[in-house]
Amino acid sequence: MASLIKLLTALTVLRHADFRDEVTVSPRAVAAGRRGADAELRAGEHFTVRDLLAALLITSANDAAVALAEHVSG
Repeated sequence: MASLIKLLTALTVLRHADFRDEVTVSPRAVAAGRRGADAELRAGEHFTVRDLLAALLITSANDAAVALAEHVSG
């Protein structure tokens, strides 16, 4: 189930964000990473959407998923 949700997150991001957009990692995203697979992101770090999508799809990183979801949700 978690993998399906991550794929849906990736599809949503692809529809609503540009690969070059910059994303700032929130403390909430970091906390999500502590509950499973993570990319060891730190609050306040900046990444491109492209880099976070790679972390989401290759390593199934929960913290990257939340950072991306927050980015596209506003």
